[in-house]
Amino acid sequence: MSETPLVGLDGLTVRFGRPRRPWRPNGSVTTAVDGVDLRVERGETLALVGESGSGKTTLARCVAGLIGDYSGTFRFDGEPVGARSRRRPELRRSIQMVFQDPRSSLNPRMTVGRIVAEGWEAHPSAAPADEKAALAELLDQVGLDETLAGRRPGELSGGQCQRVSIARALALRPRLLVCDEAVSALDVSVQAQILRLLIDLRGAYDLTILFITHDLGVVRQIADRVAVMRRGEIVETGATAALYAEPAHPYTRELLDAALDIESEAAN
Repeated sequence: MSETPLVGLDGLTVRFGRPRRPWRPNGSVTTAVDGVDLRVERGETLALVGESGSGKTTLARCVAGLIGDYSGTFRFDGEPVGARSRRRPELRRSIQMVFQDPRSSLNPRMTVGRIVAEGWEAHPSAAPADEKAALAELLDQVGLDETLAGRRPGELSGGQCQRVSIARALALRPRLLVCDEAVSALDVSVQAQILRLLIDLRGAYDLTILFITHDLGVVRQIADRVAVMRRGEIVETGATAALYAEPAHPYTRELLDAALDIESEAAN
């Protein structure tokens, strides 16, 4: 692995709310991410896991540039990164996000073709010479027929919508793909298909993936390493196989026990 990680977070802290002031005695502040240090190496898939409210989605949104008000240091390929509004276009293209709910993240009034090509309109320098051919290739790579280019999200299944979301992200040839609970809204059989797709695309596009999930059941299928988040802090990080075999933190053991219980119930 490279000495310089693709993503480096040092002391990342995100707080929401309004602090108390003499003129605002009822103010309050919630710390969603509390001094997180994290590395994501080039070419790896790092799963960030934790229960709802642990801060993992907030961290993901910071990395993707959807939250710009934070303290600490965020470096991308060694370069300090600020809020999205202050990021160079090249850097904005380099980090793309796939959201949890594929339907709500797609404009229902736009066709699939328009949705995938959105990024080319925002970043003309990234647009291919032949957009029609590039669109057909992208749809094929995510497992969709090019005849769907004229359809709208409401005419597609949830799995197809998520494939469209992935194609939209890939259109700008990102280096980092941030997947925020990208399979949690899908049926189990469709989850497996999307996970397999992400694994294949990682190799085809030389992607690094930050995979956010509360479900340890999917982590073994996709992640090289796992970081466990609890109450805004990273409590444990390790290679996936090693963490499953010998979790060091009590909270990690709780998550694994709960995942095993769910798997046992499903098997019965």
